[in-house]
Amino acid sequence: DAGEKEELKEHSMRIAESVNASLDLLDNVLFWSRTQLDQLVAKPHVFALDELVERTIRLYQQTAVSKQILITKEGQAAAVYADSDMIFVLVRNLLTNALKFTPSGGSICIRTAIEGDFATVSVEDTGIGMSPEMIRRIFVQKESLTTYGTAREKGTGLGLMLCKDFMERNQGASRV
Repeated sequence: DAGEKEELKEHSMRIAESVNASLDLLDNVLFWSRTQLDQLVAKPHVFALDELVERTIRLYQQTAVSKQILITKEGQAAAVYADSDMIFVLVRNLLTNALKFTPSGGSICIRTAIEGDFATVSVEDTGIGMSPEMIRRIFVQKESLTTYGTAREKGTGLGLMLCKDFMERNQGASRV
C-alpha cells in the first residue's frame, strides 16, 4: 500500500545518505593520509568551475530536500586552472559541512566568481557557524575535534583541514 511505499522510500533515502556520508569520510581519510605522506601533488588543468559546483549540488540535492534546506548557486567562474579533483573534494566538503550544520528550513548559497587572476568559491549558510576558537584549532593547529550537526551528524574538522591544504596546493588561500 501507499504507506508502506512511503516508509520504504524514507528508509532508502536514509540508507543512501548514510552510505554517502561514509564514502565522504573514507575519501577524506584517504586524501588526508596521502597528503601526510606528501604523495599528493596538484595536477592543474583548465576546467569549468561552475559545472563542477553544479554537479556537486546535484549529488547532495536529495540530502538537502530531506532536511528541507534550499541550495542555490550564484555568480560565474567559467574556466579555471587548478586540480579539478582537489577542487571537487574542497567544494564537496564545504557543501556537506553546510548541510550538516544548517537546520531544517535553512538555506545554503554557493557563490563563484573571478577576482583578478583568481577564482573564488564561497559557501554561505544559515547554520550554527564556528567560533573563532574552533577556526583556530582546525586551521592553525590542524587539530581534529568532534562536533555534531543539526541532525546529530558527526563532524571531525578533517574535511576543513583538507580544504585548506588543497587550496594551498593550488596556490590559493582560504578566507573564513
